[in-house]
Amino acid sequence: MFDIIQSEINSGSEKMTFRLFKRLSILGETRFIERKSFKALKEIENDNNSAKENFAKQLSAFSNYEGGIILFGVANDGALEQGIERSNSKGLIREWLQDIVISSLSPVMKTFSVKEISYKSKFYFAIVVSESQFAPHQSIRDYKYYGKFESKTIPINGQMVRDIFSRKKSPLLEIEFDYSLDTPDGFYGLAMILKNVSNICAKRIYCKILVRKSNSLSFCHNEIGQLIKTRIIDKDVVYLYSGMSDFLSVYFKRYDFEAELKIDVFGLNILTIKQSYKVKSDGDNLYFNRI
Repeated sequence: MFDIIQSEINSGSEKMTFRLFKRLSILGETRFIERKSFKALKEIENDNNSAKENFAKQLSAFSNYEGGIILFGVANDGALEQGIERSNSKGLIREWLQDIVISSLSPVMKTFSVKEISYKSKFYFAIVVSESQFAPHQSIRDYKYYGKFESKTIPINGQMVRDIFSRKKSPLLEIEFDYSLDTPDGFYGLAMILKNVSNICAKRIYCKILVRKSNSLSFCHNEIGQLIKTRIIDKDVVYLYSGMSDFLSVYFKRYDFEAELKIDVFGLNILTIKQSYKVKSDGDNLYFNRI
């Protein structure tokens, strides 16, 4: 069920639409959906122990099973609250929430994203959690493991924890970037590196990068000088064994520009990876920001 919701969240814009956020809030609290008010968000910001403990429980429960989504800005009765500013006393809320998630569980959970939803110049927030390859995760607040059963979040017993440890896991792939200035005719050479960081072989992988310009950008693939506005770069990898890497390359003209990368990685036995990045250049270096 949640994989269907997640595919819709990841489709289209990198930011969740207000329409989808509202539709999810109406569904109520389920095995895959948790609603929280902005009051709860403020309590987390103010280091309220109870609020941070409850937040860590939800993250543990979603990551240990099939994933889920936490919606911020929804009252207990399902009514949407008035949106808030993008920043709080800790800085940009989206970045602050990312830090809170990372520091809430042990081991660190990596399979999540924080979505920012804009409506009438105000904002809502959602945390999308996928089933984790490093489960089980325990809350660092009370050192317990949690599960989600229907709409309830409860501690799981030792046998359940052992079952999570022993269940078959998919290969875990991570994406890194590297670039070189040592290319002909003033081009950047950019490589997206796909690495298998698990001990399970990844089979029949297909990688695709959609590169879209944001301003007067010229870039090309393979043949230097082929100027294009949008490009799809793809590659089939038969097997990617534990510790092995493969990469896709693209060349950018070396001057100030902005571009967007949309990355899709599919495979026979891997969890689908969908990521988006903004790439900026100042003429000397490339900078990446995940969106």
